[in-house]
Amino acid sequence: MEREAVSHNKKVEKIFLEILETKARAKIYMFLLRNNGAMAKQITDETGLHPSTVRETLLKMCNQNLINRKKIKNNKTGKKPYGYYPISIVELVERYLGEVKEKLNYLSDLDFSKEKHGKNNGTGTQLEGIATQ
Repeated sequence: MEREAVSHNKKVEKIFLEILETKARAKIYMFLLRNNGAMAKQITDETGLHPSTVRETLLKMCNQNLINRKKIKNNKTGKKPYGYYPISIVELVERYLGEVKEKLNYLSDLDFSKEKHGKNNGTGTQLEGIATQ
């Protein structure tokens, strides 16, 4: 179901760019969703990104748990290639919302309006309905 939703839709691309913060991450994540995972060479060939950009971005995304990687079994000798697989869109959005909530609550705790008028007692308040879990 996620694959159909991640077509070459500009609105979807913009949303992923906002969440993932770089074009390379957004392109790679969308490619992985559409293809149920892929190897680095496939990503490079299909996205037009430079091989070093793909390798570096995949490593960063793995370290941030935005994607998973698994060794692919084959009958060839030598190193086994990795397959890369995206986390679900739901998990990605939940993480993003958590980050946004933290930022908004931080700003709310600053409480500029009370501070400006000399009435800030340092307690601050969280924005209603978006307290972090």
